Amino acid sequence: MARERFSIPLLPLLFLLLLHVLPPSTISAGPLPSVPPPSVPGAETLLRTETLVYSERADTSEIERLLAGARREFQSISEKPLRAYWDARAILLLGSHLNQQGDNRGAARVLPEGLECIEEALKPGEFSDGLRILADLHAQMTLARGAFHMMRHGRTARDAAARARQLDPENVRALITVAGFYLNAPSMFGGDTRTGIARLEQALEMKPQDRNDLFMIKGWLAEAYHSLGETERAHAYARDALAIYPGSRWLRTVTDQF
Repeated sequence: MARERFSIPLLPLLFLLLLHVLPPSTISAGPLPSVPPPSVPGAETLLRTETLVYSERADTSEIERLLAGARREFQSISEKPLRAYWDARAILLLGSHLNQQGDNRGAARVLPEGLECIEEALKPGEFSDGLRILADLHAQMTLARGAFHMMRHGRTARDAAARARQLDPENVRALITVAGFYLNAPSMFGGDTRTGIARLEQALEMKPQDRNDLFMIKGWLAEAYHSLGETERAHAYARDALAIYPGSRWLRTVTDQF
């Protein structure tokens, strides 16, 4: 009888002992949510900085200062994969800004840390926005380093974007990333402007509420339609995008070509 009495709590007891002996970081909690909610310390600072990058209303020193502050706040996030996810987002944003400013060397210097962070975030398992960030980091690395990076990592970026979309069809940014691949990749790597436009218009039909998403969708549509010589549609989307961020030098450059 004694044997039977102690056999029931044996597994719970072993689990409690395991919790006591192993540090929390060694215990997997499974993959992160499809799109982790912005409810962590530092997220508000990052999202505010994102708007400054998209609207082009701050210089590099201000962007770097704000993102450094956000990353200091991220240090209080106890879950290592979640902290790595937010760090990767901050690094991606900085790299995007540096590429936008023409500082490709600076972008190439900072972006590899973002790849390390997102790999850490994905260790417990795949999740949509993690794969989306992985694809976006490779896209920005391609802008910074050129076709050599595309040749080495283009398939990884393409597959990550497609898988992100597959895991969560409602992840608008994943769909924008898929569109970006078709718009920016050479045809020999699967690029196709018409397919990119179709994906962007699909994203628009999802009625995204984030103005940065809307700005990117409409700005890219303006650029894509212009590249195909469809000036009237390009003008319409450019006007819509400029209504969101009138000071965008990127979009002004696009419209100057009309």
